[in-house]
Formats: sequence, structure tokens, C-alpha cells
Amino acid sequence: NGLLVSLATGLAADATAASNSFDLTAAVAAAPATPTSGEFTYTASTAATTGGVAMGMNGLNGTVAVSNADDFALYMQKVDTAMVLVNSQLSKIGSLTGSLTFKEDQVSSSQINIEASYNRIMNANMAEEQVNASKLMILQQTSTAMLAQANAAPQFLLSLFK
Repeated sequence: NGLLVSLATGLAADATAASNSFDLTAAVAAAPATPTSGEFTYTASTAATTGGVAMGMNGLNGTVAVSNADDFALYMQKVDTAMVLVNSQLSKIGSLTGSLTFKEDQVSSSQINIEASYNRIMNANMAEEQVNASKLMILQQTSTAMLAQANAAPQFLLSLFK
């Protein structure tokens, strides 16, 4: 998906997305009085989208006949425009990536906090239930002791009459 530059003679240079630039070098052997001309063909994708946002590169496809410095300057201006558009979209992608990373970190932090809160609640409930169980066990033992004393009192009273 890079910018492809090719000469009519078949020589070509390909600008990849990794470097966002290209080098085109051609040796031209001509007599000093002979004008030199060539044809550059460039192609830019018109269907590329980033997250549903069109890159706006329509109208950059075409062929430019380079026969003088003005034509070459026009061609390079269009190439620069295409590179600015690509860099702009890469910037947007980088911004979205940073935003997604931040949101991922927030969700992860929230998940950890929710799990910690749940564990604290469950541990608090366990401690409360253990305290209630201890309290009820003490009440049961106290009741058993009181019942034993209540049963012992009539027996003592009956033993006095004997």
C-alpha cells in the first residue's frame, strides 16, 4: 500500500508505509543541448479507510508527463500532498491507539478494584458470621449451665425433706 513511482523505461521506486518516503535516482545520459523528458506514473489508493474515516486521497491517481522543471515540481507537490495525507491518517491512528490503550488500562484498573471490593465484602461477612456463631455458642453454653442449676435447685430442696 505504498506510493509506486515508475518510469516509462520500467525503472521503479516504491515508497512503503514504514518509511513514508522514497528515493528515486536515475542516470540520464544526454548531450548538453538535448532536452531530457520522461513520464512518471504514480498511484495512490482511493479506497483506504481508517476506522470508517476516508483518507481523502481521491484525485491523486494519474500520470504526469515530466518534460521540464515545472512539471516535475507539480508532480512533487502532488506526492508531498499524498504524503501529508498519509502522515495525517497515521497520526489519527496513533491517537486512537493511545486512547484505546488508556481506556484498556482504566477498565483493567476498575476490574481489579471491583474484585478487591467484592473480596473485602465477602471477608467482612465471614468475620461477622464467625462473631455471631461464637456469640450463639456462648449463649447456648450459658443456657445449658442455667438449666443445670435450675434442675439442681428442686433436687436440693427435696433432699432437705428426707
